[in-house]
This record gives sequence, C-alpha cells and structure tokens, in this order.
Amino acid sequence: MKKLIFLHLLFAGCIWNLHCQDMYTNEYASLYVNENSEVYLQISNYPDDDGMILYPKDAQMPGITFKEGINVVSAPLSENINYDLTSPQKNYQFISDGSAPNSEVNFINAPPFVRNDTIFFGKGLRVNIDAFDELAGLKKIYYSLNSDEFEPLNNNKIIAKKEGLNTMRFFSEDQVGNKEHIRTSHFIVDFTPPQTVCTFTGKRAGNTVSSNSSLILECKDNLSGVKEIRYVLNIGLSKPYTTPISLEGLKDGTYFINFFATDMVGNQKSHDVPEANKSFQIDNTPPSLKPEPIGPFRINDGIIYVSENTQIKIEAEDFRAGVEKIYYSLNNEAANALYRDPISFLKNRKEQYISYRAEDKVGNISDIQTRHYIIDDTPPRTFASINNKILTPDDTVRVEYGTAITLQREDDESGLLKTYFSTENGTNLVYVREIIAQKSHFKLRFYSLDHTLNAEKPTEINFIVLPVNEHTAVSPGKNKSSDLEGIQNLQLY
Repeated sequence: MKKLIFLHLLFAGCIWNLHCQDMYTNEYASLYVNENSEVYLQISNYPDDDGMILYPKDAQMPGITFKEGINVVSAPLSENINYDLTSPQKNYQFISDGSAPNSEVNFINAPPFVRNDTIFFGKGLRVNIDAFDELAGLKKIYYSLNSDEFEPLNNNKIIAKKEGLNTMRFFSEDQVGNKEHIRTSHFIVDFTPPQTVCTFTGKRAGNTVSSNSSLILECKDNLSGVKEIRYVLNIGLSKPYTTPISLEGLKDGTYFINFFATDMVGNQKSHDVPEANKSFQIDNTPPSLKPEPIGPFRINDGIIYVSENTQIKIEAEDFRAGVEKIYYSLNNEAANALYRDPISFLKNRKEQYISYRAEDKVGNISDIQTRHYIIDDTPPRTFASINNKILTPDDTVRVEYGTAITLQREDDESGLLKTYFSTENGTNLVYVREIIAQKSHFKLRFYSLDHTLNAEKPTEINFIVLPVNEHTAVSPGKNKSSDLEGIQNLQLY
C-alpha cells in the first residue's frame, strides 16, 4: 500500500502550514510569499510531520528564491523515472511579492496655501494617509506626528492640533512583511487670524486728528501671511485697503472705522471684536485766543490803555485736540516766539503791539492776530474852582460861608477813575459833588487817579470862611475879591 507524501514550503525555517510573517493566504486561498525570503522544500509522510528538507543536486544550500509574480512548484503524478516536462504532474502555485506598498498623505477640510515649497493649512485640518499594495495587499499603516512614537493608523484620519510647523512621518507594510521606507511630510498649521492696528499719519492727540492726516491699517500675520484687509468708514460699503486712507474733506466730528483682515488660509477676526472697531475725532478748527491784561487797563473808544507795568497773559482754548503751543511777538508781526509767561511791555515806548497765534495738538494753526496798546503813564489833572473860576494852588482863599467849591478833572487817555479830597481831619474822601465851605478856616487837599492807576501829585489850597455878606478877600498878591463874586451857598463835606 502506498503512502501519501506531503510537500511543505518553508520560509526562513517556518513551515508553510504554520503562521509566518513572510507568508499570507488571502480569502481566495491564494498564497503570497515574500520575494526576499529563501524558500525551502520539505517532504514528509504526514501533514503535521516535520519531514526532511530536499537539497538540489547542484547546490549545497537548500534555500530557493523566486522572482516576483506567480511561481509554480510541480511534482510528477507518475512513477516513471524518465520523468520530463511533458509527463503528468501536479502544480503548486504561489505568488512571490517583493514590493513594498506605496503611501501618500492627503490633507482635507482646511484651505491650503503654498509659498516657497512650504504648505500652510487653516482650521479644521484632517490628515489622511492612503496606501496601496499591488500583490499581497496592505496590512498596516504606521505614522508619527512630530516627535510621537510610531503607531498604527486606525481610521485614516489624523487631527493636527499644533499650530506652527508639523512633521508627519509614515510608512505602510504589506501582508508578507514588505515595509515601505519612512516618508516625511512637513506642513504648517495656522489657526490665528492676522493682527491689524489702526494708526494715523501726521500729528494726533489721542484719537483726534485733522483732515490733513491719513489713516493707516498695519497688519501682521506670523504664519501664512496677510491676504486682504477690508474696511468700512462710518456706515459705508466695505472696501479693500491698499494704500493709506485719506481723511481729506471730512468735517469736524466723530467717525468710526471697522476693519478686518484675512490670512492666506482663511483665518479672519470677527468684525465685532474691539480691536477691529475704532472711533476717531476730526478737528480742523484752530484754537481760539484771548489776551488778558494783568494789571491796570481800560478800553476807551476802542483803544486799549495800559500802564507800563501791566502784563499781557494770552489764553487759548481748543475743544477737541487741545492747545499745543502759543506763539507771540512784541512790536513784530512774525509771532514766532514761544509764549510761556505773561508779556511785559517795553519801557519808554508809548504805542506797542502784541501779535499772537496758537497751534493745537493736531497741527491746526490760528491766523496771526494783533492787539494795539497805548502805555498811559500820564496822571490826571485836577483843579479847584468857584463858579468856574480856577483857584491857584497854594493860595489862601477867603470865601463866604456856604460857598460851593468844585473840583474839575481831566484825563486824555485811559480816563478818570476817582478823585480824592480831605479837609482838616486828613481823611481821604471820594469826591462826588461840590464841597461847601462852612468852617471858619480849612485846608483843602485833593488829587485824582486814572484807570491805569496813574496818580497826580496832591494839590493844597487854604480857605478862610467869612460870615455871609462880609467882604471876601484872598492872600496879598493873589486873587482879588472881585474874582469871587456870585459864590453860591452849598454844604461842606
């Protein structure tokens, strides 16, 4: 009775009917072997017997290698020792596979941007790795993201959570152990929208500028770069920003600008965030100025009279940007001297001029204004009279009881301010009406002050008061009694 002989195919010491990583049988019972593994033929009487390895006649080592593709091992079905290729035989077919799978990485769910061979992706990035093996078929895909250890890819989708440069390493393995060389892909993930700053050309004070300024939107994106900046001025249409925005023609008031930028992978800051909304003031109005005298002064018939010790303080107001500087000149129209302290007038000069202008903090400059001043250094003149007859100072005048003495006053410039007089008790009184002679004798002392506080030297006149109807006389060599006729009786103060 004949025994069955079993032929075994082995790889690097693994028997075919045992599990081995270099051998794979698919669902259709097709056998795949690794092309780079040596194959051994073994014969035994039983399927589970170790059997004996067959050695070729022309080789010392039993290992056999096969070319990639379909290979056939044949055994004769006849006992004829003159067996040849035409004799009946039984063929054992298997496929040798020496090629590793091919893998490639795909990026989905995020907009890409390429610059200088560097690829950028935005939010939502998913990384897929697809692999294909032509013969034995794909077994596993392995990947490492950045510095992580290699791990099997289970669902073909990798979420990139790190912003900035990412490095993906990956390879695949087929069913018979062919492994792909590690492949590397570098890519940059950009989650952050551009940062935009609103600035102005020219002078500014806080958020106030003039219409001579321009508005600048400076935008920076550290990764993919800025694609576009758009803006809306007040309630207008959205416009692309390409050059500084001229504010020429805008009137005084409050304005609003809304701006936003988009980077190359679609990141965009919301229109409603505080950084993207800015209010600003337009100020085209120069400061208003008001010179104020410090010290005696009076405006008389449109002319400003001051004393030589009076100073001029210049005040300026600006209701939006605020006052930056005040300039002035004394008796010179240039008005280029920086004003810091009240201005003093030159000595020994009757007419003087102060010119002034002001600049606000955004560069609005007022027109030069000039004020004309007259230095009033001349005191008033005061005369005592009776019935419009002027009395000579230092005289002794005899008058009847109740005679009215009038003080006549003159000032040609700033004008009379007050007249003071005193009699025997020496107390100064303000003169308001005629002085009435009542005492038997008294000394009248008087002087006047003008509006720039120039005071004249006091004048003194001695009076002797006679009873009514008694002959009236004056000091020898002075006014005669005939000069005092018609004197009226008024009360003495």
